[in-house]
Amino acid sequence: MSTYVDFSYRFEGKPADIAFARSVIADIRAEYEDWEGLEYEPVIGKDGSLAWSGCGKFDLQPFDRKFASLTRGSAMKVWAYVGCTDGCCEGQLQFFEKGSFRVVEQWKADIGLRSAMAAVQLSSEADIDAALVLIDRVAIADDDGWDEYDWSHLRAGGVCSVLLANALFKHPELLQSSKVADALKGVAKGMVDINKHLRKYKAMKKADINLIDELLAVSEGLEISIVVKSGQTAKRNAVRV
Repeated sequence: MSTYVDFSYRFEGKPADIAFARSVIADIRAEYEDWEGLEYEPVIGKDGSLAWSGCGKFDLQPFDRKFASLTRGSAMKVWAYVGCTDGCCEGQLQFFEKGSFRVVEQWKADIGLRSAMAAVQLSSEADIDAALVLIDRVAIADDDGWDEYDWSHLRAGGVCSVLLANALFKHPELLQSSKVADALKGVAKGMVDINKHLRKYKAMKKADINLIDELLAVSEGLEISIVVKSGQTAKRNAVRV
């Protein structure tokens, strides 16, 4: 990866472990107070987890070693995500447990911690909330836009579309959820635009682009099904080229 990165950590454990992790983060921020990009305060989530993120040009390995040590001899678990769009377009998810850490998955796009964890969740089970996270990330990518000089958001949208397609084809029962079906239909127009420009810039493999086409066909099928049930005339989407 390039030297400028965005990072996010998620700490899961008992309240006492979370409190200690928060104190370790405070120590890190004090130790590296001259480093730009560490000014964000850690935040406790509704589920009791602790989240901390930042960005900058520095080596994250000292942080990783400190956080890995927190999991030694305790039930604490830590997820770590690092993404880069500075000279490359990459994302990586790591998992810390029992004093060590490993790379869980890598992507050719900066998709963020939530999407990375959602993709991992969907690889093993039909999780509605995880599917909605990926759909939302596709919508964000489409809103953020891209051009011929910067494809970072385009690649994020494309990768998350592929991850979503794989999840829905692996767990077709997800489409029985009205939340997932409605969200997929809502993002279909943006996904058409993403796929169009992925082809134009040759920004992803042809097989992945074709997979997004298959997902769009599923979305169109959902719309047609609803129209048939209501007795209305179906509106066709613009032809994808």
